[in-house]
Amino acid sequence: CNGADGKALSVYATNDVQKVTEFMEKMKLNALEVVSVEEIAPPEQEGTVVLTTVEKLFLQYLDIFGKPTREFLKNLFPYAQDIQEKVTIAELTLDRKMAEFQDRQMRAFTFADYFTEFKSLKIPASKYVELVPTIKQRVYSICSSSDFRPGKCQLLVVREDWQAKGGDTKFGLCSSFLTFARPSTHFVGHSTHSVMKLPEDKTAHIFMAGLGTGLAPLPA
Repeated sequence: CNGADGKALSVYATNDVQKVTEFMEKMKLNALEVVSVEEIAPPEQEGTVVLTTVEKLFLQYLDIFGKPTREFLKNLFPYAQDIQEKVTIAELTLDRKMAEFQDRQMRAFTFADYFTEFKSLKIPASKYVELVPTIKQRVYSICSSSDFRPGKCQLLVVREDWQAKGGDTKFGLCSSFLTFARPSTHFVGHSTHSVMKLPEDKTAHIFMAGLGTGLAPLPA
């Protein structure tokens, strides 16, 4: 993990435990139910099956608090048992309802918000992997040098926040995860080559922008 070489760290964050617990309770999901995640986590060996609990599915795999698209709504409406809710969800995919959908986007509606809004939804636990995308890795420039701090990898991270329409303050998933991480916190990550290539000539002028490719390499 040598930031002096322009390397970065790919971090896979997990969702907030309390928010996931509240979501499962609202959806009446059994946290200990076992489901297959072969579609999103292919088995390493042929003839094996990758299983996990519903709780871990929402904690570690699915971006349940991410921002959905209209394609998600097209896949969601068949699960509504109430005909009026089915129509409401389906109409949000139409061009004449674009303004309403965009308003929901500006209010930062999440997958979880849609699931809990429509009370008649009946979704088997195994079907959520078909409706919700996985949590994507976030890449952060490394701001330390393994030559100077062997065995350590330091990042420069500012918690992302923004104000949604209506006044609610929203926070980025991974930057929040790293902000509240403690020495005992474990997460999946790996080093990766940055798109930034430092010149061999140490006297060459370099233009650097932002926190990552801007400030991070300087301490490294």
